[in-house]
Amino acid sequence: MSTSVAEMVLYGITAVAFLVWVEALRFLVVSVRGGKKTSEEARFPEERPQGNFVYGSAEIEGHASELIQKASALLAEKSVRICERTEQSIVFQSPGEYLPGQTSALPAMQGQMQFTQLAERTTRVDYALAAPQVRILLILGFAFVAIGLAAILTGFFIIYRYVIPHPIAEVRWQTLQMLQVANFLWEPFMFGALYRKPASILRAEFDTFIHNLPFLKA
Repeated sequence: MSTSVAEMVLYGITAVAFLVWVEALRFLVVSVRGGKKTSEEARFPEERPQGNFVYGSAEIEGHASELIQKASALLAEKSVRICERTEQSIVFQSPGEYLPGQTSALPAMQGQMQFTQLAERTTRVDYALAAPQVRILLILGFAFVAIGLAAILTGFFIIYRYVIPHPIAEVRWQTLQMLQVANFLWEPFMFGALYRKPASILRAEFDTFIHNLPFLKA
C-alpha cells in the first residue's frame, strides 16, 4: 500500500467513524430529552406534567364521565393511587418502581389522563405518563461516547504518525486497523435503546389499556 493510498484510507475510515460517533452522541441526547415534542403533549394545558413524560392520545367509544369512572376503578385495581379526579381528568401515582428486566411498566406508572367529549359517544383520551428511568444506562452510554472519541483520536494519531510514514509497504497495510474503533462506537446505541425501552413498553401497554377501556368491566 502506497503512502497516498494509506492516507486516503485513514481519512475515510476516520470520517465515517466520526460521523457514527456524532450520531451516537445525538441518540443519547435525544434519549435524555425524551424525543421530539408531540401533538398529544400540545393538547395538555399549561400546567401539564413536566419532566421525562410519555404522551399519547386515542379516540374511543363512550361518554367521558363513564370512561373516567371506569378508568379510575381499573387503575385502582392495579394498586395505582388516584390523587385527583375531576369531570375531565384523572391524576394518578403508583408507589411501585420500574426495575430493569420487568416485562411490564404499568405497576410503576404515574401521570394523568384527560377526557374530551368529541361527540355523543366518542371521547378523546390524552395521557401523560412519567417514563421510568434507569440512569446508569445513560451514564454507561456517555462513558462509551467519551471512550469512542478517545479511540478515534488515538488511533488516527498513532497510524498517521507511525504507520503511514513507515518505509515498508506491508506495514502501511496496518492502516486498516483503524477499523477497530468500531468496537467502541456501538455501545452508546445499545445503552440508549435500553434506556428508552421502559418508555416504549409503557406507551404500548397504556395505549392498549385505553383502546380496551370501552370493553372492560370495572
